[in-house]
Amino acid sequence: MKPIKLTMQNIGPFVGSTIINFDQLGEMFLICGDTGAGKTTILDAICFALYGEIPGRNNPAPRTFRSDFAKIGEESFVELDFLLRQKNYRIKRTTPAQYINRNGKISEKDSDVIFYEENNNGWQLVSSQKSEANSRIQSLINLKKEEFERIVLLPQGDFAEFLHLSSDKRRESLAKLFPVDDYKKITDYAEEYSKNISTRLKFIENQIAEMAKDFSTQNAQSQQEKLQGEENALKEEKSKATQKS
Repeated sequence: MKPIKLTMQNIGPFVGSTIINFDQLGEMFLICGDTGAGKTTILDAICFALYGEIPGRNNPAPRTFRSDFAKIGEESFVELDFLLRQKNYRIKRTTPAQYINRNGKISEKDSDVIFYEENNNGWQLVSSQKSEANSRIQSLINLKKEEFERIVLLPQGDFAEFLHLSSDKRRESLAKLFPVDDYKKITDYAEEYSKNISTRLKFIENQIAEMAKDFSTQNAQSQQEKLQGEENALKEEKSKATQKS
């Protein structure tokens, strides 16, 4: 998955609309800034768009993602455009937000999500049902939220925890992100092919060694003379048979 554009509206420290165009950056870039500037919020926003949840061991409530500076009635959302398997997708997910109802009282609207995919006719709606959209998105990403945090985000302080996982656990996690099964098939084939060649080579070397034990120049010359004599006799016999015919 490659993020293309991230739009944050009243999210964390980002008041109003903030747009990040990842496609204008290079293949490798650095997110930097002062403490509290919103570096982690950018990554949290990507995770929130994909899963509707905020990363963190304490599982922060989505309503806490809304900026404290946003006014009642103002929309608060994250919109993420990303590329996956040569196809573009867009997710717009709102945070729970307070609003003034018809009775003039403050109520809270739950979060919602709209999921699109792009085709030849432009952006087409995939789903606006939260459970269905979440299921479709996760099946595309092929990572659960916890796996996405561990593999992609690796939050500060959790990298050491990842390194201390058992080899099998790390392999299992990384296999979800990288096509290691394909490489394993290639290496297994190469190892088997190399083993077969080594076996054949050893067999030939043993044959050569056995032949070398019985080989002598004198015996070889004597055998050659004997064969040449038989060859000459056959040629003479063939010549006489030809003359008679």
